[in-house]
Amino acid sequence: MVDVPLDTVPVYVRAGSVIPRLGEDRSLELWVYPGADRACWLYDDDGESYDYEGGAYRRVKVTYTDADRCVHLAAAEGDGVRQPGRRRQWLVDGTIVRFVSPDGRPLRTADGERASLRYEGREVAVYLDAGLGYLGTP
Repeated sequence: MVDVPLDTVPVYVRAGSVIPRLGEDRSLELWVYPGADRACWLYDDDGESYDYEGGAYRRVKVTYTDADRCVHLAAAEGDGVRQPGRRRQWLVDGTIVRFVSPDGRPLRTADGERASLRYEGREVAVYLDAGLGYLGTP
């Protein structure tokens, strides 16, 4: 049982999860929760039509490996063609991806740089700082 104040809503996230969020600047943020190996798919389409049946979608397999603190984004699948007037997709080539801690702080790479990249639909791996497992502590 977790002791929390009555005015706070606890959020439970499975260890190893990578949760996508759209940042204030329309960048894609991947919130990384360490503790286990996990894989998931990021999927995007226009959100309005059945165009995905004809291939107008994009999906990317994301794998997190806890032992080496690596987030691996596979090559994108699907053509992701946008139709005029449809909402903006966030898995298009050139999307800025930022990696964020469970408490909202920017994560760093093993080299100490802010963990972000310009995703171009090709396979990429980001090795995060080993301190990732201690996020949320002073």
